[in-house]
Amino acid sequence: MLKRNTVVAAKIEKSNVLPMNAWKQNIEMKKEEETLSSYFSILGFHELFVEAQTLIIELQNKEISRDMGLRAKSLLKEFQKRTQNQSHGLSAAIGQVTQTLEKNVERLIALN
Repeated sequence: MLKRNTVVAAKIEKSNVLPMNAWKQNIEMKKEEETLSSYFSILGFHELFVEAQTLIIELQNKEISRDMGLRAKSLLKEFQKRTQNQSHGLSAAIGQVTQTLEKNVERLIALN
C-alpha cells in the first residue's frame, strides 16, 4: 500500500517571523553599502581622507542618522583595506572600530 504525502501545518510563532519591512530595509541597506564601498574604492587617499573629515564634522554638528552610520562604516572598511598591507596593527585597530560601529548602526536602525 502506498502512502500519500501529507502536509502538516507548522505553528508560526512571532519570534520565528522576520517582518517584511525589516527584510526590505536590510536589502536596501546592503545596496547602499555596496554603492558606498564602490565609490570609496575609486577615490584617491587624499579624497578618502577629505570624505572622512567631512563626515566627522557632520557627526559633530548633527544627530547621527542611519546614512551617516553607513558612510562611516564604509569609510572605515576602505581605510582598513588600504592599510592592511602596510600596517597590520593599524588595520586591526580600524577593524575593531568598524565592528563597534556596525553594532551601533544596527541598534540605530532597530530603533527607527
